[in-house]
Parts: sequence; C-alpha cells; structure tokens
Amino acid sequence: MNAAANLEEADDGSSRRDFRAKDRIALRELKESRLHLRILRRTGYLTDKDDVLIQESVELVNIVATIIRNSERMGLDLGIWNLGFTLYRP
Repeated sequence: MNAAANLEEADDGSSRRDFRAKDRIALRELKESRLHLRILRRTGYLTDKDDVLIQESVELVNIVATIIRNSERMGLDLGIWNLGFTLYRP
C-alpha cells in the first residue's frame, strides 16, 4: 500500500525533482514487497498458486523503474497514473 500512496503523491509533486523522488520511494517499497513475497514462497508460506502474485510484483517493479528511467532521460513528469495503470482492482 505504501507504494501506491507514494505513486499517487508523486503525481502531485511540486517539481520534477519531487516527482522523481517520490517515484523512487515507491520503487523501493515495491522491491521490498517483492522480496517479502519471495521469502514467503521459499519458506513455504506461499505455494505455487501464489507465483502469479510474485510475477505481478516483478512486473510492477519493472513498470515503475521504466517510468523513472524514461522521465529522467526525457525530463518529463510522467506518472504511473498518467499512463492509465492502476495498482488496485476491486
């Protein structure tokens, strides 16, 4: 949830630097969640049925990392919400 909150806040960043800083925080949060999922899988708390969740966490890390990389390279204020992604599906 922290990653989603940081991504939401990044869209309201007061500057490009603020936007990128918040996106980087969100990326760290996503990587931490991915690590926890991998640990839970290796220790048996998650099963092979949960591998799709782990794969989604990998994909989210890749998406946000690409957004950060592209925004830094192009000097744009691109946010995950501006690209039509959502982290929550009801």
